[in-house]
Amino acid sequence: SAIRHFVTPIAAVPAEWPVQMNYLYLTYHVDNNDVQPITIEATPIFVFGSAFYRIDKMSLIGEDFRLITISDVMSDLQRQSFILDNDTQRQIVQIVLKLLNNTNEEVQNQAVKCLSLLVYKIKEDQIRIICQTLCSNCTNVSTITKQLRYISNLGLKAVIESLIINGLDNKAHILKEIMNYFINDIRNEELETTTDLNIIIFMLTKTIKNKNIYWEFHQKLKEIILKLLYSNKKNTNALCNILSIYD
Repeated sequence: SAIRHFVTPIAAVPAEWPVQMNYLYLTYHVDNNDVQPITIEATPIFVFGSAFYRIDKMSLIGEDFRLITISDVMSDLQRQSFILDNDTQRQIVQIVLKLLNNTNEEVQNQAVKCLSLLVYKIKEDQIRIICQTLCSNCTNVSTITKQLRYISNLGLKAVIESLIINGLDNKAHILKEIMNYFINDIRNEELETTTDLNIIIFMLTKTIKNKNIYWEFHQKLKEIILKLLYSNKKNTNALCNILSIYD
């Protein structure tokens, strides 16, 4: 019971002076640790591949497994030092987007929260995939269920807000792509415009202090107001009030 192991580094560099190495091993031949433990929050984590990141568990049938796993994922994503490799980013984005269509509303809500945190940890190509998928879900009234359109609307708003918090200077072009998508969708008279206007109003409200970002859409939005003035009064009036600030 008195036998204890200690942590000591391996000198893997043939240098003629003492060096600090990250290669450690356990041994019983010393009486103290050469490396001091650090706190969990300060521990840098780099994740390679799905096998190490619970992605398989997020696909399990049991709702409890999914909820617990998503909660664990969100806890990891909130660590400043947590980094995902490219392949794991792609797999997590795919599975979380898939969970938006889960039959359990609690799982859906957790997936929305997870998307808002993922924005801080993934590259631009994966952010674009998230935004494109959510935009498509919001406006596809023929093949997408009402519940999925609703939860995708919440997810898109959460992602937009995270992009704004993360810094408009770096992500303004993605926000412009979202705005352009919904403006073009409104121009199609066969599609309903409630969701489109709702997202546009949300984006304009959140970026009210950065009006130059959407100045290129100003004239297009005015044209839409004239077109929809009599068919969608509630949202159109709200849009008029916001655009008046830009004039």
